[in-house]
Amino acid sequence: MASLLATAVLVPSASGAAMASKSPAAVIAPVSVLSKSPASVGLTIASKGGTKKSGNKSKKSSKTPRQVKFTASGTVTAVDAAAGTVTVQVKGGTKDVRRTAVTIAVPPAARIVVNGAGKALADVAVGYSITVTGTNSGGALTAARIEARGKKPAAKPAPAPTTKPSPGVAPSPAPSDDPTPEPADTPAPSATS
Repeated sequence: MASLLATAVLVPSASGAAMASKSPAAVIAPVSVLSKSPASVGLTIASKGGTKKSGNKSKKSSKTPRQVKFTASGTVTAVDAAAGTVTVQVKGGTKDVRRTAVTIAVPPAARIVVNGAGKALADVAVGYSITVTGTNSGGALTAARIEARGKKPAAKPAPAPTTKPSPGVAPSPAPSDDPTPEPADTPAPSATS
C-alpha cells in the first residue's frame, strides 16, 4: 500500500487537471511517469471526441497556405497586361515585401485607380509610383486594389530634317532685317594750319 501512495504522490491529480480544462468530461492522465527523459513525458487528453496527445511534436498540416494581407508601395518596373502581372520595386509596406522587387498577380476583379480615375492594368506604366494592397498566400501575391500615380512618357517627336548645303557652293549671306548704317562717302574734314 505504501508503494501505491508513493506512486500517487508522483502522479498529478486527475481531478485538479480536469478542473483546469474547460471541458468537464476531459481527463488528463500521464503517459510515462517512470521515464527518465523529460522530453518523452507527454500528456494524453481524453474527451468525448477521442484522445489527443500533446507534446513537443509539430503536426504537418495539409491545409492550403494561410492568406495574409499585404501592402506594397514603390515604383513600377514592369507591366504585363496580357499575363495580368505588375512588377514593383518596393520601398515601403508590410515587412514580408519591403525593400524587394516583387511580381504581383492582378486578377480582373482588382480595383485599379490611375491618377484618381478607374482604369485598366494597361494604363499603368513603368516609372509610376504605385501602392498595392492584396493577399499573400504562401509567397504568391495577389492584388485587390492598385493605386498608381504618374505621367506616361510622351512619345519623342521625330527630329526635323536638316538641310545641308551642297558641296562646292558657298552659302550667300541672307538679307537681314536689322538696319545697319552704311558708310557714307562724305569727305573727311581737312586740317588747316
